[in-house]
Amino acid sequence: MPSLVGSEMCIRDSTYTKICPVRNPWDKMVSLYFWRIRTRPFYYHLLRMLRGKHPRPLEQRVSFDELLKRKRTTCNLDKRIMFINDEWEDYFFIRYEHLHDDLKALCEKVDIPFDPNKLPQKKVGYRKAKDYRNMYNKETKDIVANAFKEEIEKFGYTF
Repeated sequence: MPSLVGSEMCIRDSTYTKICPVRNPWDKMVSLYFWRIRTRPFYYHLLRMLRGKHPRPLEQRVSFDELLKRKRTTCNLDKRIMFINDEWEDYFFIRYEHLHDDLKALCEKVDIPFDPNKLPQKKVGYRKAKDYRNMYNKETKDIVANAFKEEIEKFGYTF
């Protein structure tokens, strides 16, 4: 049955497998922060200036705490994908914390061979914080808890 989401038409169809990755929100926000503050080539900053943007993205100009405070209402961009008409979409969820197991189960479901050795490692080495909990204070912990409350409840994530 079609349903309108913003200006897009979404069709609920059970003839294909819809896949959605999920991750502990507190861990995800720390990982995203370090990915976005990574060192980038000079031309990246030049292109930003030519497009009329600040040469450095916001993440490179503010601390992790300040970024979460500024983006408290927009830090959960996944919500617009996971929910249609305020209901959970029918996805096969791949949990980051169980990546190999969930990918293996997905491959079995769609009859594709699974080889964990072929998974790419493109984003390894940018994160400086070993334990995401060290990046948070009470306020920022609560910001993420409020923004991701549905995912935290559905997947049993804890700080």
